[in-house]
Amino acid sequence: MATEAGMSVDAFRTHLRRDLEETCKANGKTYDNNQARGFAFQLWVSDLLLRVHDIDQAPDDTVFTTNDLKIDIAFDEEETKTLCLSQTKHESGDVKESDVTDFFLRHSILLDQREWVREHASEELNDLISDYRQRVAEGWNINFYFISTGSASDRVKKLAAAMDV
Repeated sequence: MATEAGMSVDAFRTHLRRDLEETCKANGKTYDNNQARGFAFQLWVSDLLLRVHDIDQAPDDTVFTTNDLKIDIAFDEEETKTLCLSQTKHESGDVKESDVTDFFLRHSILLDQREWVREHASEELNDLISDYRQRVAEGWNINFYFISTGSASDRVKKLAAAMDV
């Protein structure tokens, strides 16, 4: 994964593409397949977030692809009382407002619609977030990350900033 400080946007894109191509190849997938490319991006982001939070866990164990409730990546760290939830979008167009709002509404859904969450989340994801309300009450650091390769308009940036969860 690219970690150069001061890297240009073009250099970053080149590094990211190379990393995603390598991840696709390592998983027996082709970068030309949109779904495979998206999964590779999820793994790439998971690796990045795990390193940012200094958590020693395999990215594969934090990525959810089915019954994910629009949460592509989720992991926690008991010692620091940190829960990280992320939605990723590998796309070349504009970031959709609805994608941003849908993701950040997860906070309210996880707090207030526990039965719906239990019914629709994968067993693994449910195991991780079933006590969400309790974690919030106990003062856990809940980090929501919406990470996309798309372009965000000023309006979308303001919307994301206003989504105080």
